[in-house]
Formats: sequence, C-alpha cells, structure tokens
Amino acid sequence: MKPRSTLCYIVAQFSGALVGTLVAHMMWELPAVSWDGKTRNTSGEVAGEAVAMFGLLLTIFGCIGSGNEKDIPLAVALFVTSGYWYTSSTAFANPAVTFGRCFTDTFAGIRPIDFAGFFGGQVAGFVVAMPFYSYMYEGTSVLGAVGVLWRQPEGHVKCKPNKGAEDKKDKGTTEATDAVNPVSTVV
Repeated sequence: MKPRSTLCYIVAQFSGALVGTLVAHMMWELPAVSWDGKTRNTSGEVAGEAVAMFGLLLTIFGCIGSGNEKDIPLAVALFVTSGYWYTSSTAFANPAVTFGRCFTDTFAGIRPIDFAGFFGGQVAGFVVAMPFYSYMYEGTSVLGAVGVLWRQPEGHVKCKPNKGAEDKKDKGTTEATDAVNPVSTVV
C-alpha cells in the first residue's frame, strides 16, 4: 500500500470509530462523548489484546492462504464474537476500535489513559502474527519469516494461496487444505 493510501485508510478507520461512537450515543440518548470509560489496565488485558490481534490477523490471512477469500467477512465476524468471550480484554483487536471506545463510558468503553497499553498489546500481536503467517502460508524459512517485519512494502506478505490450495483449485475441489509443510522450510 502506498503511504498516501495508508494514511487515508488510517484516518478513515479512526474517523469511522469516532463517528460510530457518536451515533451509538445518539441512538441511546447518551451524552455525545463520555471520557470516563472502563478501567482496562491489567497485564492480562494487554496480553488478551495481543492474542486478539494475532488471532484476527491469522483468521484473515488463513482465509487468504487457503484460497477462501470470500469467507473473510464471516470468519472475522465469528472470530470477533468469540474473542469477546475468550479474551480478558474482550478483543478490541484494532487500534481504531480502541480509539473509538475511548469516547464512551458504557460497558464497551476504555479509559483514554489505558489506550497505550491496549495499543502495545495489538502491536505485539501484529509482530508475532506477520512472521507466523509468512512461515506457515508462504513457506518462508524461520529467519526469512522474522525478516518479514523489515521488508520493503513491495516485498511484503504476498497473501497468495498456498500450494495445496492452488492444486485443489486446479482439480475443481473446494476441500480445506493444509498449510505448507513448515518442517521443510526450517533453516
């Protein structure tokens, strides 16, 4: 993604999160903005955000890597719904969502001061998920997978279906496929 497009995407995400909070408050006749959100500052909740981000990215990339891009919306919806119940943080899993929730004091809110911890957990989940994806679905060596964090944008994760998915598509089947054998790619 080009820097300008990336910036526009980030602005749209964060603006949408804020507008979504304002609209929700309007529908429930709450004050437009409430800064006193729920306290979410434990190390367990930050770890929960790392797990949520890791899981969300692997859900998306798993659909792509297995050639099931059309299933991404449903898979993400199911992941986020289940993440609400199995993570200690209730799976915000997105810095823009976390930002939007800073403007409400409802059960879904977060105190603005706790944003940094959640963002740190989300970054940690990203830093683990990207090399993991590269290793599992692109067949990259362990060292090469870690290097994905330093690649130039044009060499970044290709998000192509794995070899097994391509072979099954050629045969006209829709069976789920296994990821590239990671044992053969270890350095």
